[in-house]
Amino acid sequence: MDRLACVDVAAFPLQLLLGLHPDWRGQPVAVVEDDRPQALVLYVNARARRAGVSPGQRYTTALSVERHLHAGAVPRPQVEEGVRALADRLRK
Repeated sequence: MDRLACVDVAAFPLQLLLGLHPDWRGQPVAVVEDDRPQALVLYVNARARRAGVSPGQRYTTALSVERHLHAGAVPRPQVEEGVRALADRLRK
């Protein structure tokens, strides 16, 4: 019998970014679309949201709202690899 499961990992790229930078935990963190000042903010953690940073802002705007914001881009291939790794772990 085949079984099917659905897993919703909230803000998965943000989780991947925090996995790469564990020292950022507890700090305001955002995922941006790419590495440039006018890039859009795609995901934010709770600390960044409380500081007034929100998805859809430009990175420069987010920095003006929260000057201690840590940010990084998570390329699509990295997200896809993360999804494969997660799926493999769930299958086991």
